[in-house]
Amino acid sequence: MFDFLKKFFKKEETVIKRSKLEEFINGRLKSFEGNMKDRYRAYKKKITELRDEIEDKCIKLEKATLRNENIPARAINIMNGNRSAFVKSVRLLMEQVKGREFESTNISKLSDHARDMDNMLDAYNKSTKKSYFVLQEFFANESGDIAKSIKKLDLINKEFTKEVEDSEYFRYLSIKELLDSQRNKNNKILELKKKNKRKLEALRNAKLNLKNIKSEVQAIRQSSEYESLKNLDNTINESYAKRKKIADGIYHKFSPLSRALRKYAKISIDAGISTNIESDVVDAIGKHSAGQIRTTLDGLKRSIESGSLSLKDNVKEKNLALLSEISIDWISKHKKDLEECEKIIINAKEEVNKSDLQNTLNDLSEKIERKKEEIVDIQKVIDAVENEISKSDSHEIEDKIKISLNNMEIILE
Repeated sequence: MFDFLKKFFKKEETVIKRSKLEEFINGRLKSFEGNMKDRYRAYKKKITELRDEIEDKCIKLEKATLRNENIPARAINIMNGNRSAFVKSVRLLMEQVKGREFESTNISKLSDHARDMDNMLDAYNKSTKKSYFVLQEFFANESGDIAKSIKKLDLINKEFTKEVEDSEYFRYLSIKELLDSQRNKNNKILELKKKNKRKLEALRNAKLNLKNIKSEVQAIRQSSEYESLKNLDNTINESYAKRKKIADGIYHKFSPLSRALRKYAKISIDAGISTNIESDVVDAIGKHSAGQIRTTLDGLKRSIESGSLSLKDNVKEKNLALLSEISIDWISKHKKDLEECEKIIINAKEEVNKSDLQNTLNDLSEKIERKKEEIVDIQKVIDAVENEISKSDSHEIEDKIKISLNNMEIILE
């Protein structure tokens, strides 16, 4: 029986196509606002009539005289002060009520207006509690009449507030807000997808550009000109290696003479050459002739033999034997070998510098690095956009819309 009655009184379901939902919601809201306009005008008329009525009662209270003339002057002063304060509070409330009146079909604003009125009345009741209590002792009828009108004002306002808030307007409004939020999210997703499409296109172009640059480098490296350049580079590297090997041999040869050379530089007339030999013998051989080097070494040999240099016997013997081995021919040969290596390096570098190929390869290498960085940056943007798209899913809002509609007996097709 209960189930039968439940079905009998059940609200008829409304079936709406999803594509027409927003139009339907807006229509319902507009209809509510149109109906509420007439209701608000009726409410406003009642409030205005009450304001005029309350003002008349305030004037009546101000003009009222005491029936008992034997009241002490102090009590009369207290009464007058409270009467003045009470009437002032009433008129202030009426000004606030008048200031809140406005023409509007926006139910949200009407609801706010009604709640504001409720708050003003609460504040008024608290502020006039003392003065009203005093006036009840002197002008009970006049002050009571004002209180009754204020109470009536409060009841009218509460009835209107309940009427506004009990309407289905706010349920429809919440769905509209969900639809607006969903549309904003969908628009955002659309913009993000467009941005992502542009970035993916930029990524493809950057990768293609990188591939073309690498192909250009590969083509250069397979050319005969590059092969010649590569051979020159190998020649330079080989000559540097040969020069280092010769220099290492010279350093090794002269290293046992370092102590004797330092001492000899202090007493020698050609201290510059001996110091140069001691600090960097390869540099000295390059700067000075083999004869100058040998002459300095002969001076060193004589100083060792004469005992001018203080050396241990075993060091002295080794140094003299070594100085005998380092002939002018030995010096000349190593000097010539060093110069030949240097000449080969200089000539090969000149040939390399004549070619723009190496500069072209350097430029292309820089382009490759910049393009790689560009690709990384674009990919970061794409990842960030895709992450934002995943967070902007509007399906959750759609579920909320359906739940709200079902609660209102509205079914989507």
